[in-house]
Amino acid sequence: MRHRDLLRLPLLLAFLPACSGDPELGGALQAAADRVMAEAIVVEAMEPARLALEEVAATELRPRQAYVVEVRSGESLALYGRWLGVIPEAIAEQNGLDPYGRIDVGQRLKIELDAAAQAKFETARAAFSKGRIDRFFKQRGGVHRVIEHKVERGETVLGIARRNGRLPLWVMRHYNPSRDLDSLAVGDTIKVPLMADRVVSQR
Repeated sequence: MRHRDLLRLPLLLAFLPACSGDPELGGALQAAADRVMAEAIVVEAMEPARLALEEVAATELRPRQAYVVEVRSGESLALYGRWLGVIPEAIAEQNGLDPYGRIDVGQRLKIELDAAAQAKFETARAAFSKGRIDRFFKQRGGVHRVIEHKVERGETVLGIARRNGRLPLWVMRHYNPSRDLDSLAVGDTIKVPLMADRVVSQR
């Protein structure tokens, strides 16, 4: 419906009382007013759908690029799909994977995302990671303190984690995000959280 048709509506309604003596003219004006009102209702009802289509079109026009995701412990294609609002099969297809198979920690996946989707992904990922670490801390009574451990000859991150309260590797990665824990060298320093339940058990 054209915008000027809506502008005519108040004028049509204003003339209706003046046409009470001319039933034919009054009927024509009433019919015209009813038609404009009906079209206005239809336009209003379709507005959400129009806005949604515009948003889809704008999304499709956003430049996309291959966003490289390194799989972390606890993550899955299903989680990635939930965070991005897509089906996991789409991500699997982009990477030549079995949508129902497993993905390994450290594996690199490429996902076509625009800048907004990348930001959405990282926000959801950070929230997931925080929730996971918070639940772990709660189960272990919290963190007593964080120490800095200097790597000695023959040590591995798994051995260090085991000796300091059997910490999962993903907890060690959480405290050392910029460190390659799989390639530690003698003299490297890493952070190790001492859990409250371990400190209590040693007293």
